[in-house]
Amino acid sequence: MLNKRCSNILQMIVNNEKPITIKEISKKVNKSPRTVRYDLDKIDDYLTEIEFPKLERKSNLGISLDLKDEEIKKLFKIIGKINNYDYVLSQKERVFYIIYELLNKSEFATINMLSDRMMVSRSTIINDLIEVKKWLSENKITLESSKGQGIKILGRERDLRRAAVKLFFQSMDSINFFNVTTLKLFNDIDIDFIRNTIKIAEEQMETSFSDDAFNNLVIHIAIA
Repeated sequence: MLNKRCSNILQMIVNNEKPITIKEISKKVNKSPRTVRYDLDKIDDYLTEIEFPKLERKSNLGISLDLKDEEIKKLFKIIGKINNYDYVLSQKERVFYIIYELLNKSEFATINMLSDRMMVSRSTIINDLIEVKKWLSENKITLESSKGQGIKILGRERDLRRAAVKLFFQSMDSINFFNVTTLKLFNDIDIDFIRNTIKIAEEQMETSFSDDAFNNLVIHIAIA
């Protein structure tokens, strides 16, 4: 999920015909180059989640994003939704987001990183972690905490994948800010092959699955 500043930076990059430098971006958004670099990392994460290519960072030239016209329209539609309102995540949604972030990281995640991404206080995150730990425990996953490093999850690969799928379905009635198939847990699985196989099956059966049914099939085949 992107905040408004990140969505504005992304729009700025896409609208520029030439690569734009971090220095130029920092002047436009009135933030330090260090903050802009951090924002660019968040933008990359988000682009991956919505299945878009990452930003192109060219030394001595700047930042750009090579998209087709249809992709630009789709991206601007998403950006427009972000800019049209300030959405405040409920505790349930924050818990889901934290779990998603932990499932997607092999290294430790810090409280500061989580609080910055969701724009809430550290104390809010610490309180949310009680529910996170409970949810993980119910799914045979351990939440490890290390002073000075942060938090990370431990569990068997199969349990982690099952938890990712369960998270996807439990969050469907909530804000949809992640795609399970983009998690690192599924890096060794050819998701595109699964999608193409289902499309072939649709043609042979002369039928068309709904988006939800299609995605459900992809996910269940991926963990089979």
